[in-house]
Amino acid sequence: MIGYDPDNLIDLRDCCMVLNKFRFSAFGEYLPRSSRVMKQLSKRFLHKKLSQAPLSIDELTEFTEFWGDVVHSLYKNRDQKLVDALDTILEAWNKTVDRCV
Repeated sequence: MIGYDPDNLIDLRDCCMVLNKFRFSAFGEYLPRSSRVMKQLSKRFLHKKLSQAPLSIDELTEFTEFWGDVVHSLYKNRDQKLVDALDTILEAWNKTVDRCV
């Protein structure tokens, strides 16, 4: 990927920027244009919101749903054991959010 430097990935905001910048060339197979993730990434004002610690239950829900969708999409073609392990982690995230409500 031209212009990609892994040393510049410091935080989740940087991840948002990379996902957005390379959304078609590198991530198009995993994150179609019509996906909720891509629609959110196209709105730059959400990058800050999706990359900082949530301050409310609504933000926490949106944060975990967004990043859960991202990692689940990126694991699309992975070994089923890895997908199952990821699903276990995402389920734990969701249970934690549910306990906060």
